[in-house]
Amino acid sequence: MIVELRGVCHGYRRGADLVEVLGGVDLCLDPGDFVAVMGASGTGKSTLLHILGCLLRPAGGSYLLDGEQLQGRPERELAALRSRRIAHVFQMFYLLPHLDVVQNVALPFLYQEGLSRSEVRYRVDDAIDRVGLGQRRKHRPAELSGGELQRVAIARALAPRPDLILADEPTGNLDARTGGDILDLFQAMNDDGHTIVMVTHDRHVASRAGRLVTLRDGTLHDG
Repeated sequence: MIVELRGVCHGYRRGADLVEVLGGVDLCLDPGDFVAVMGASGTGKSTLLHILGCLLRPAGGSYLLDGEQLQGRPERELAALRSRRIAHVFQMFYLLPHLDVVQNVALPFLYQEGLSRSEVRYRVDDAIDRVGLGQRRKHRPAELSGGELQRVAIARALAPRPDLILADEPTGNLDARTGGDILDLFQAMNDDGHTIVMVTHDRHVASRAGRLVTLRDGTLHDG
């Protein structure tokens, strides 16, 4: 088992009130799982993804990643873990406009130690080739289409060879045909053994995953 969440809770302050978003989430993932998370707006889908990605500490409950308990870990350890084992693909791409494709894909390695420059370059080039952008290496974001921008973001996630890939509405800013191409790419990544959790509001997109869960009333439900 790569991910085990037990009784994970989280909420936000709204004035004097505490608004509970997650009220005891349980989730177990095996290596190679592809899970889609659906739910209405405001139900906590992105909050759940941020907790899985160690960007947000849960208010309660337990999170084990590959058997390692993450509660109480100092931020420096969590940052190192994020850079090596967890990758994010966002709806808004979050590419740096002044960097070309190679430089954007190489960004995660700024936070890693122990890899030679030649190994980093190999991993970056391999990731770019896997998403079909070998001819666009020197292009900057302004010179790329929406689908190409998302492919760069996926290559950036793939390059460090993470255990877990988290995708937040990865087709939300794309037309149907381009979105389908991106989902094909996610399927190929999953076929290669990557564990993927994808948040989406679109049931057609969710149908491409191997398992569907719905976030409702602060907890997860199958289907």
